[in-house]
Amino acid sequence: MTHLPGVARLVAYVGALLALSACSSGSTLSREPGTGPTTGRAGFAVTPAEGFASSTAFARESTCEESGDYSPGLNFVSVPAGTAALALTMVDTDASGGKVHWIQLLPADADGIDQHVLAPGAQELTNDFGEATYDGPCPPAGPAHHYVLSLFALPAPVTPAAGADPHAVVAAIRAAATATASLTVTYA
Repeated sequence: MTHLPGVARLVAYVGALLALSACSSGSTLSREPGTGPTTGRAGFAVTPAEGFASSTAFARESTCEESGDYSPGLNFVSVPAGTAALALTMVDTDASGGKVHWIQLLPADADGIDQHVLAPGAQELTNDFGEATYDGPCPPAGPAHHYVLSLFALPAPVTPAAGADPHAVVAAIRAAATATASLTVTYA
């Protein structure tokens, strides 16, 4: 796959996070337990923006069904004061061991990311596909898979070693986070 940096824009709403549930032609959003802020300050949360088919679905171009496999747009709202950096991850929790599809480090003042554009100061890290890019949903035939997009507020920038294991990087980000907000998207 050609590396075409794309980024998404996360919009946070207090207690109004959405999760996607699959439908026959793609995916839709619905609330799922445990998808709201898990730590930190009230108001820090995530929701889809530009780059989703609607507020409830991945656009086909953000999945392996299209040749672009573009990252969706997301907005960030209510980033906690004192945040030194942000991290964004996307993990397929239904894949064996959880498959890391995306890790992106962002400056603390980022108010979101546009579809298929690497924001100034952002960096993408190696995922489970061996690429430093976004790799969209692409589950095998069968039941829908859950893709958890998580935004982490960090007290200091994360600087993993080149080629670091994606699972170790995600674990380090989670451990360091002062606040976390997640959006669960299912896709079949």
